[in-house]
Amino acid sequence: MIRWYIFLREGRPVDLGILDSNMESLLEKDLFCLYKKTYPAAEYDSIRQSSDSVVEIWHIVGNRVADLCRYEYPRQEEADMREFIQNLINQKAQEQKNQKKSNRRAKEKEPKEIEPESKRKRTKRFKLMKKTGTQTIETQRLILRRFRIEDADDMFNNWASDPEVTRFLTWAPHPSVEHTASLLTEWISDYDDGGYFNWVMEYKETGRAVGNISVVKLYEDIEAADMGYCMSRAYWGRGLMSEALRGVMDYLFDVVGLNRVAACHDVDNPGSGRVMDKAGMTREGILRQAGKNNLGVHDVVWHATIRGDRKRTRDCLPYIIRKLRTDETPLLKDFLYEAIFIPEGVEAPARDIVEKPDLRVYTDDFGAHPGDNCLVADVGGRVVGAVWTRIMNDYGHVDDSTPSFAISLYREYRGQGIGSQLMVEMLELLKSQGYERASLAVQKANYAVRMYKNTGFKTVDENDEEYIMVCEL
Repeated sequence: MIRWYIFLREGRPVDLGILDSNMESLLEKDLFCLYKKTYPAAEYDSIRQSSDSVVEIWHIVGNRVADLCRYEYPRQEEADMREFIQNLINQKAQEQKNQKKSNRRAKEKEPKEIEPESKRKRTKRFKLMKKTGTQTIETQRLILRRFRIEDADDMFNNWASDPEVTRFLTWAPHPSVEHTASLLTEWISDYDDGGYFNWVMEYKETGRAVGNISVVKLYEDIEAADMGYCMSRAYWGRGLMSEALRGVMDYLFDVVGLNRVAACHDVDNPGSGRVMDKAGMTREGILRQAGKNNLGVHDVVWHATIRGDRKRTRDCLPYIIRKLRTDETPLLKDFLYEAIFIPEGVEAPARDIVEKPDLRVYTDDFGAHPGDNCLVADVGGRVVGAVWTRIMNDYGHVDDSTPSFAISLYREYRGQGIGSQLMVEMLELLKSQGYERASLAVQKANYAVRMYKNTGFKTVDENDEEYIMVCEL
């Protein structure tokens, strides 16, 4: 220890390499001489055997040695020794860190050997895809099943021959039922393939085939599928297509084991995009001039759902939008009462207020006049909201050719996007019926003003309490 200290005091440069190679034995001897005064030699030998260098030995027993040095040397010398030991350790640690960094950079510059594809191990993040083929799926209003040759007449008459249905598709309207039957024969023969997924949509209420939904492209390597669908124009605006798409997606995720399901549409066909949105898909973006259909080259809008999205989708309230049935007409008075805006702090009126003449105009003989339309939101068989229109002399009346809106939901179902979707579906229905615009009246303090603006309504007039709004179709 004395020799080591004198070596330092003489100002000789201390190099770790020199220290480790030439002075290690001297330092160990001094260290042992001090250490053995208090501790058995066997303990020191054990420390020495488990350490790679004298620096590590000093690090392990430095505190004990320093305690001994306190009795051998003045306090300042002890402090010098402690500082030297700490500097030595810090310097060694920095050298090791620099060496690791140098080795890492050298490795990054080395050319990487590409492993043959046959030897690569697949990352199994999901369960492997099962080729279960086209199995029957039942939803609230539909049976999705395999095509049968007897479906040829329904397919031809309901959608395959309609230019409006095929307008944004890639295949031309069928010229004859024989053409449709020939195609079905080919499709039916493909059902033996477990990787073939193609369903006919059978409407439970009538037992008729009303549309088609299928996997148009399957990516087995990434467990993904692209969807395609079409449906009879007579059934548009009822939420049936979204219902079918949800059912098929559940099957593809839960039974087949896919990780991604996607679909796309022409940017000029936003109605198809709303089907995807209602089914729980997320809009991912637009590929410019990336598709070609019966109208020519077009921009393509992609939507998709991945396995990780599904919990969030299922947490949302499941509902369908359909037309009001005749036996449900009395519900309109309930929804008319729910539609009355009641400012905070104001007592709600009695329910018989809907029997007043200026309110009965919304419900009397509903369905018997031109322009009478009603769509409802159905949750598990219960009607929880409604939007209806008729040409009437109400608060939102504009002219005798423009239908006026009324909409409401039960309070516990508000704020979940159902009202907005009802509005969108009704606007699409009115547009398909040839109406040029729709109107409504809303109190200025009503929070629903924002929803109306978001669905395309604009203020055309106002008074002290209300806005008169119109949506051009």
